[in-house]
Amino acid sequence: MKRKAILQAVWRSVVAMSMVAVVSLLRWALSPWLGGVTGLTLFIPAVMVATWYGGVGLGFAAMILAALAGESTVSHPAGIFDPRNHESVRIFLFLLVGTQIAVGTELLHWRTRQAHAANHAKDYFIRMLSHELRTPLTPALTAANLLAGDATLPDAVRQEVELIQRNLALEVRLIDDLLDISRIQSHKLQLTRAVILLEPILEQAVETCRAGLTAKHLHLRTHTQGGPYRVNADPVRLLQIFWNLLRNAIKFTPDSGTISINVTADGPDQVAVQITDTGIGIAPRILPHIFEAFEQGDAAITRQFGGLGLGLAITRTLVVLHGGRIDAASAGPGRGAAFIVRLPVSAFPLTRTVTPRLPLSAAPAVALKILIVDDHPDTLRVMTRLLERLGHEVQAAGSCAAAHAGLDSQEVFDLLLTDLDLPDGTGLDLGRQLLARKRVRHAIALSGYGTDEDRRQTRAAGFTAHLLKPVAIADLQEALAALPSHRKA
Repeated sequence: MKRKAILQAVWRSVVAMSMVAVVSLLRWALSPWLGGVTGLTLFIPAVMVATWYGGVGLGFAAMILAALAGESTVSHPAGIFDPRNHESVRIFLFLLVGTQIAVGTELLHWRTRQAHAANHAKDYFIRMLSHELRTPLTPALTAANLLAGDATLPDAVRQEVELIQRNLALEVRLIDDLLDISRIQSHKLQLTRAVILLEPILEQAVETCRAGLTAKHLHLRTHTQGGPYRVNADPVRLLQIFWNLLRNAIKFTPDSGTISINVTADGPDQVAVQITDTGIGIAPRILPHIFEAFEQGDAAITRQFGGLGLGLAITRTLVVLHGGRIDAASAGPGRGAAFIVRLPVSAFPLTRTVTPRLPLSAAPAVALKILIVDDHPDTLRVMTRLLERLGHEVQAAGSCAAAHAGLDSQEVFDLLLTDLDLPDGTGLDLGRQLLARKRVRHAIALSGYGTDEDRRQTRAAGFTAHLLKPVAIADLQEALAALPSHRKA
């Protein structure tokens, strides 16, 4: 580490001094035109670069060298600082201005480093907060989902379970929104595009919101003109766009209201999806700011409906990243609202088919032998129950050591499903070891850490997928069904 720091310091010094040399050569090349003019101004950028890369000390060194190099073109170096030299005043002014520039550049650099450090600390805090909040939510939401799928549950109890489901799912959505807005602000939000059909995505969005529609007795009207429409999009993010808009429409529409979805061609190369509701509407003064982060209109709306006001800001960013545009319209308070998403259509053939998700009761194509590792006892217990209910054979472990100890000499698991943050190691290391020793055929991460960097690391370690806690049952089934051994069966 010390050697690396020394090499970095030497490199910065070389860069700083090289700038003075480059400008000196430039001054020499311009000497036929500048004549006896020193051209000290040419050395100001060299002082700035030297300070930026090497600190204020190298900046001062570059400034002295610049004065010597610039003035020596018109007088002898030994006489540059002689008070009798008529150029002394000019050199003094250059040193004064250079000092101000060096100090100002160093201050700017320091503030830039502070800003980067603060941004890194914010990202780290949100990442850790996400993990700590998701960990206890995982067993709670999974247990609620399991209970909701129990056909023997009395209706009164089922209603209470569905209440728990809705509120836990809302907490997960708020965490996701915080992560997404952090990615957007740091320009780290990435899309995984494919040419897909728009209509199945809309159907999935509706099914995702079906419980909310039913609970409020809302009427849903859908109309598609033309189509089918192909779009070059990230299926997950496209689903998020329409899910957000439908969720908002459900949230702000009174019981027994109406929500309409209209899909039409908007010119020769664009499709428009309009989602209209008969809800509380949007005041004219709020409408221009409706897509700004944390904007919900006024405090009364926040108190009545909750939320962070991030959904529409995230939705607009996702639409823009897809090359589209989103507009909002409303005749005023109490008169409903309409959101129109315009997306470019693709002339290329489909590269991915979006298929309906399997219901919980569907039997797997093949029963897998799964090793699940998680140090959170409640999560381990409820995920084991879920996987067994899905028809798989499961062995559970609470640490890396327990996972290794539970392996028979010849035993091979179809899948390792592991948390990343374990008490005696990491799930990444565990996955690498078991995959390398061929003790597991595939590995999937199940973690509260879900940044792009976390996903990159799991891919690099040989993991097939990265699932974010609390995982939706449909997402888990989809990941299991996508395993090569599963598809072969």
